[in-house]
Amino acid sequence: MKKKYIFIIIGIVFLLVLLLVGMRFIRRGYYFGQRFPRLRHWLEQREKSDFFEEPLPLLDTQGKNPLVRRIKTLTNQGGRLDWSPKGDLIAFDRLGEDSYYDIWLMKLDGSGQKCLTCNNSQLPQKHNGQPAWHPSGDYLVFQAQDPNLKGLPLILKRAEKKLTGPGIGINNNLWLMDKNGTQFWQLTKIESMMGLLHPHFSYDGKKLLWSERVSGEPKPSGQWVIKIADFVLEKNQPQLKNTKEYQPQNMPFYEVHGFTPDNQKIIFSATPDGQYQHLDIFIFNLETAELKQLTGPYEEWDEHAQLSPDGQKIVWMSSRGILQNIKQNQVITDYWIMNIDGTNKQRLTYFNDSAAPEYLKGGIAAADSSWSPEGNKLAALLLNPQTQEGPIVLIELSETR
Repeated sequence: MKKKYIFIIIGIVFLLVLLLVGMRFIRRGYYFGQRFPRLRHWLEQREKSDFFEEPLPLLDTQGKNPLVRRIKTLTNQGGRLDWSPKGDLIAFDRLGEDSYYDIWLMKLDGSGQKCLTCNNSQLPQKHNGQPAWHPSGDYLVFQAQDPNLKGLPLILKRAEKKLTGPGIGINNNLWLMDKNGTQFWQLTKIESMMGLLHPHFSYDGKKLLWSERVSGEPKPSGQWVIKIADFVLEKNQPQLKNTKEYQPQNMPFYEVHGFTPDNQKIIFSATPDGQYQHLDIFIFNLETAELKQLTGPYEEWDEHAQLSPDGQKIVWMSSRGILQNIKQNQVITDYWIMNIDGTNKQRLTYFNDSAAPEYLKGGIAAADSSWSPEGNKLAALLLNPQTQEGPIVLIELSETR
């Protein structure tokens, strides 16, 4: 009997040790969450909601703003996207059944969907996303998670998958592929727990722009910088050369959105405190270092600025004028449009307005978008704030003036 009680006591002690070790890993995971606000937001939402929620309803309606002629769902499972310069295809990333992103192509009506990176032995088979076209239409640059870089502990696998996804970009490198997904080239090589976000080519295709995490401090975001390199093709071998770094106003976090048509300025979002919900949009002159802030105030969340093909208008997502459910840590946004100098701001969509024909019950976060080459349409990603997944819709504009 005594031996029996001894074994019971040993078993209880063993379980207590396992519990303490588990709590340590959980605390470590939330420590990373403090350093990466998007990850923390996702973790908190997962505690309050089911992972598999009903998809957002299909849309085919006019918009509340007379500028919006029609809004129609192209695919109910979309991601970050880019409209091809030839106007015939949309590249986007999509979360697969393995919980990793892959890059897909589809026609403008949502048909002909084709995966370019699924089960492809030429590149890492973890996250592949955030595609952006070369102006020739012959290549796509994208982010790919490096499986050899150190991440979070195995016990935090779900959080690690989110952290290394194309929306946060930790342990991501830049890769290039041809338009058919038959050839692939790695362009960068970063260190563990560093990262990359939002690559964009210049209008002449000679330069590549991206944001890069270069240090784990300061908290919560770490130190990010803007990088621009020459994009060179030598004997069908793409390379990045003469890389330059920029840190306008020495802010900790930058997310780039692209060049102006003259390739002399860039548009990006940044925040002085590293908190993504405080992002504002800026335009920066690469030659004179002149910086102009286009949005505000500080309490609003402004991001994903996309310049129209003629270089005159910017569409971006903003929390401006939308009542936020702070209790649930759920930020919802809509699309706005303004002149390139920041004037004439007006709300473009009303997905979060119950009186609007495009209203989506429960609230959505307008996210990434891309202009058609003609400048009369937008392909746009709408996110369910709780699942961080959602559809790609086509927004047809009556005009942009």
